[in-house]
Amino acid sequence: MHHELKIEKRWLDRILAGEKRAEVRINDRDFQVGDTVALNGPDGRAAGCNITHVLSNVPGLEPGFVVLSLYTVWGGPR
Repeated sequence: MHHELKIEKRWLDRILAGEKRAEVRINDRDFQVGDTVALNGPDGRAAGCNITHVLSNVPGLEPGFVVLSLYTVWGGPR
């Protein structure tokens, strides 16, 4: 499945620079390993990522939230 998500510029910058490889999200879309994600910034740039791992139901993580491990496939102006 493919997901289109908004992301703040500061986090998108770090993803595009290869510094950020995980994203904490509310699991309102039933994210799964193998899903694709377009992270769309407010400035017209975006990053396309594959979800490689979904972490949930662990101590310290709020119920209903997940940590998505991301592999960035493409990024830049969109």
